[in-house]
Amino acid sequence: VKDFMIIFQQPFSSVPTTDVPLDTIKLRLRLSTEELEELFFGILGKDAQKAVNKYFHDINSFIDSLSESDIDIKIDEVADALTDIDYINNGNAAVFGVPIDATFAEVHRSNLSKLDELGRPIFREDGKVMKGPKYSPPNLMPILEAYGYKSHE
Repeated sequence: VKDFMIIFQQPFSSVPTTDVPLDTIKLRLRLSTEELEELFFGILGKDAQKAVNKYFHDINSFIDSLSESDIDIKIDEVADALTDIDYINNGNAAVFGVPIDATFAEVHRSNLSKLDELGRPIFREDGKVMKGPKYSPPNLMPILEAYGYKSHE
């Protein structure tokens, strides 16, 4: 992931730090909620998706409204939360039988394909990396099938 961050000019630190700019904090929180919303959408039916979408919209509006005075980073609590999130994600993968190491490698490959035709990253105004013309979405179904998934269709 640090390779991705270097290639895509994303800020990172090699040592624990609380010196993180507000715009980076907001971006990382928005990215986290975006992926959590995708998890909800992957599990819920259309009607429930509409309901949950409103809540995520409200959370993102709150994130957008944050100011410097709202920030009080407690690095040990951040480390605990990030580690718990990783632990829960691995538990979720276990519940659904998702071979997370294999799917991670495919998503990483896909993310690296987001560069433009000159090998440069493309950014949304808030700093999120966008998909370039060479983008190739992750192809996860063959991986899932290789690990025994059988469609119920």
